[in-house]
Amino acid sequence: AAAAAAAAAAAAAAAAAAAAAAAAAAAAAAAAVFFAVIVLVVVVVVVAAVLVVVIVVVAVVIVVVVVVVVVVVVVVVVVVVVVVVVVFVVVVVVVVVVVVVVVAAAAAAAAAAAAAAAAAAAAAAAAAAA
Repeated sequence: AAAAAAAAAAAAAAAAAAAAAAAAAAAAAAAAVFFAVIVLVVVVVVVAAVLVVVIVVVAVVIVVVVVVVVVVVVVVVVVVVVVVVVVFVVVVVVVVVVVVVVVAAAAAAAAAAAAAAAAAAAAAAAAAAA
């Protein structure tokens, strides 16, 4: 009976040890799952942070490109306006100079004609006096 009791106690101890080993294995598996979830969360957070950085960099690049395009367009418009104004001023100056020269030439021609008429009148008066 004592041997049977000892065998039963040994079997109970073995069953308890097996249950403890199974509990330890379950705890280890739960810890592994927990750490795997933590690693997964960390990876997701890192990937999200990288995506946010990429989005911010792309947005900054887009803003810089838009600003550069706007500056280039403004510079081109200013240059075109300056060129148009300069051309307009040059045309006006040329027209004014041409008008002044034409008026001066007409006045000189009129003065020469008047002088010629006066000379002809003087010659006619001299011929009449002679």
